[in-house]
Amino acid sequence: MSLQKLGIGTIWMGRHWPMDNKNYTLPTKTKVNDYLEQAAQNGVRHFDTATAYGLAEARLGDFLRDHPEILQDPATIITTKCGEQWSPENGSTIDNTLEGLTASFKNSQQLLPRIDVLYFHKPTLELLTDPKIRAQFEAWQNQGLIKQVGVSVSKADLLNTLWTANALWPKYLQVASWIVFQHAVLLEAIASTGKVIVVNAPARSRPEGMSIAEAYQTLASKPFVSTVLTGSRHHLKETLGYFL
Repeated sequence: MSLQKLGIGTIWMGRHWPMDNKNYTLPTKTKVNDYLEQAAQNGVRHFDTATAYGLAEARLGDFLRDHPEILQDPATIITTKCGEQWSPENGSTIDNTLEGLTASFKNSQQLLPRIDVLYFHKPTLELLTDPKIRAQFEAWQNQGLIKQVGVSVSKADLLNTLWTANALWPKYLQVASWIVFQHAVLLEAIASTGKVIVVNAPARSRPEGMSIAEAYQTLASKPFVSTVLTGSRHHLKETLGYFL
């Protein structure tokens, strides 16, 4: 399998998560840079972050600006998400209004050197069928502020609803790995329309009895899966080995 199928999810890079885990220590910027450096040196070029990930956008942005060779690489993809905010005081809050989505996007623009894919983080059918919101995202795309629009879905019933309602107009679809394992036929149908399928949580959502290595390798072997994201900073070398 090719390393082109491995991407980096940065949820852990900049926030205390989960908030009730007293043993969790926010990684230093140095540790974050070391992790990203190792990934980049081994050929990883897909970086996924979100406004909801605390300091992650800022830390990823600083790293990428310090490595112009990564930004100039045609294989590099930088993705982020809007619609969900996070703070240590309030945890996650969702604002899918046009004003909220716009403010989130503008903030991400300040923190990241560019945005290749902008995802809806907490989508609903009403959100994706709102003509004003679609028009705004397509305007950003036409203006060259983003390259593609995406939608992140963690529930199979929502995915089926969006698909049935013909509401999956974004090009990119990010799903939790368990959806791939349990609903491969649906995802194959969606991918056949030209959607790019990105998978997250490969280790956390694997079937019972399946090893982590088998989970990564099974997901990456699916022809309809474009990228498998890893968020683990402790086992990066091991994870890279699954793809080599």
